[in-house]
Amino acid sequence: MNTDPKKLKSSLDLTAAAVLQGALVRHLAERQPAVVFDFRLLAAASEDIPALPDQPLRDTSQQVLLSVRVDGDRIELALQALGFAALRKCAGQRARLISDDRQIDRRFGFDQHGSGRIILEASDAVRAALACLRVSIEGAPTP
Repeated sequence: MNTDPKKLKSSLDLTAAAVLQGALVRHLAERQPAVVFDFRLLAAASEDIPALPDQPLRDTSQQVLLSVRVDGDRIELALQALGFAALRKCAGQRARLISDDRQIDRRFGFDQHGSGRIILEASDAVRAALACLRVSIEGAPTP
């Protein structure tokens, strides 16, 4: 075993630096804002299930556009990042679509142009779940 004080100090300095660097990386990762986009469909007072929008709908931050199309027994959701800031957050990323009631919980991907697509069954439960949706970019912290 080498007991040279200079070499021992150097080894301890390197170890301490590595530990501090790892702690700093973890701290900065925890402080990164979550990348989420929330959508709210409003039901008429007399309806339990919200009507699906016939026009594209923007998320609450106005960064992602959601288009809904019903085709027989399926519902197609198309998402598109709007603008440079949203494109930087979404393009090429894996994401997750989750409804507030957890009836919908699907992973999907945005392509390099910030577009994503999800196919769902056109059941009453899924239609009701579409009332409150969240798109969360995977790998980013969630709130």
